[in-house]
Amino acid sequence: MKIDENLSNIFNIESNVSSNIEEISDETDIKDEIDEDILEDDDTPDFDKDFKFARNCIVKVMKYNADVIQNMTNIADATEHPRAYEVAGQLMKSQSDLAKELLELYKKKKHITEVKQPKKEETIVPLIENQQNNILFTGSTADLLKVLNNGKENR
Repeated sequence: MKIDENLSNIFNIESNVSSNIEEISDETDIKDEIDEDILEDDDTPDFDKDFKFARNCIVKVMKYNADVIQNMTNIADATEHPRAYEVAGQLMKSQSDLAKELLELYKKKKHITEVKQPKKEETIVPLIENQQNNILFTGSTADLLKVLNNGKENR
């Protein structure tokens, strides 16, 4: 960091910015971390395979994002620049959005698997022996009351 050293020499101040900022390596690449067997292109639609791929992508981005948040907070602490804190806050919000997205993915998977396997009826209507429907009674109301009262006495 020659610029920091030059500015430190010009203003006669000690440069501690570079000591607080971690070096970001170019070795971390999200594409390299995604399982290649999931990316194989076959023509058969497979829900579980697609779910694993989507989950894998979200988790890898969350891990990468956590590293970026750590580096950004180090930069914000070292520089004490408001824009750096704003970017760190936006990264934290995107991390929480990714977590919500992962939960939504699980909800969608649960819904799809429930649709694939319909629920069995939980309440089974018992069969009633000698059940008679649509019975027609021809007679007066007094006759009907006599029949109903006889039915109560027999029980």
